[in-house]
Amino acid sequence: MVPRLARVVRRECTAANIAMACLLGLGMWASVIVSMATIALLAPPLPYRDPHELIQITTTTSLSWRTSISWPESQALLERATSFRDVSSYLVNYANMPDVGDGMSIKACAYRGDLLELLGMIPLMGRVPTIEENRAGTFVAVISERLWTRVYGSRADIIGTRLNLDGRPFQIIGVARGGFFWPNRQIDLWHPAAIFAERLDLRMWDRAVARIKPGADSRIAIEEAERISQDLERESTTTNLGIRFVARTLRDSVLLRWQPAQAPALIALTILTSGLIAVAGLVGYLGMGKSEEGKVKGEKG
Repeated sequence: MVPRLARVVRRECTAANIAMACLLGLGMWASVIVSMATIALLAPPLPYRDPHELIQITTTTSLSWRTSISWPESQALLERATSFRDVSSYLVNYANMPDVGDGMSIKACAYRGDLLELLGMIPLMGRVPTIEENRAGTFVAVISERLWTRVYGSRADIIGTRLNLDGRPFQIIGVARGGFFWPNRQIDLWHPAAIFAERLDLRMWDRAVARIKPGADSRIAIEEAERISQDLERESTTTNLGIRFVARTLRDSVLLRWQPAQAPALIALTILTSGLIAVAGLVGYLGMGKSEEGKVKGEKG
């Protein structure tokens, strides 16, 4: 059995076959690289002030692939890290607008801290919530330009309009510009999360985003976040056992800038790259096969 297997291996492992396998592997890697490069080139700049200063933070745990981050953990990160200037936690959830038609459900972002100011949002109309409004949990909201257009017909007098959201009387104080999004492009409303007073300190926040101090090194900030999570685990094994902060810069998150409208161009370019490499591999394979065939004939002759 072993000698037979060895003969098969010697027969199949020709230079042509090895070259073909290498070209196919190269083709797959090239397709991935071209795809990522296309996303980076086609995607517009991130709509935030100095995006290179922003660090997105999640957590992982040995008990599950990912868990949320609590507000006390976010505050501990801000207080202990020397590289961070501000931090905000946020939660994405569905919210109902019962007064719109037969009722409408939208995606909203509830946040704690000064999220919109931290991101550097410059509204199309109105303003963003103040620090006092964020801390007090005032029922104010900033809506997306998409929601303003679809529901309110782009009314010029939208600022100050009352909005019934899940039975709570919010006041619209701002409209975000069309290019702004956080944390994804489906969000239509942002509001302070202090209105959920009974749940503020629970482990309910999806993620956190932090801004490093001007001139600070993002790599050092990421290392600090990881080190602080280890300190928190040692100090509180009941709530932080096995939990680690996972931090990354927004500029490294190329997919964050991905837009579905770019999919056709990306797919076409990936197929073209893969096709060209496959053709090159086939030509090389046939050429090396003929060379091997000629060599065998020469040896027989």
